[in-house]
Amino acid sequence: MKKQTISALLTALMICLTIAIVVVIVQIQMRGARPEEAANSDSYVVQEISESQNSVSDDQAGEKPSDAVTVLVAVPNANSSVNVRSGPGTEYNRLGSAYSNNEYEVLEILSNGWTKLLYSDQEAYINSEYVDYKLRTTDNGSILYDIPSEADLAEYKNGANPSSAGEDPQGNETPENDTAE
Repeated sequence: MKKQTISALLTALMICLTIAIVVVIVQIQMRGARPEEAANSDSYVVQEISESQNSVSDDQAGEKPSDAVTVLVAVPNANSSVNVRSGPGTEYNRLGSAYSNNEYEVLEILSNGWTKLLYSDQEAYINSEYVDYKLRTTDNGSILYDIPSEADLAEYKNGANPSSAGEDPQGNETPENDTAE
């Protein structure tokens, strides 16, 4: 091959590698902090949605104002997706899939290994083995995530959450593998 051809190929390869590196860096920046990275702090601000408030000071990040709304959310931890079902078991109809980049409001954590949650504005169930829980606090346009304590989770177990209704019709059945194919 001619030197000119080799030089052009190497230049094209360097451009492709540079673009790939930039894409990876952008994806890492968009991902944000993960709960395990924030384990040394009490909480972390993930998203700022207020137009009038452009930043959150260190003093505001650690405190919960009186008009804050806190809910428990479930985030699928599977690499692909997890089946969402009409009832707490694999024998119930599949309503769709829950993806790891989405969060779903938790209504109740059942003793049989399933979590009742809001999915497309309806009650649905997901295998608890495939979700991580977070406390999401919304206040003045800020969204703040905390890692829930056992006491926080206990409020949602087996109907202790006052916003949930209904009972566990399946007893103490062990959940089966329910990741979507």
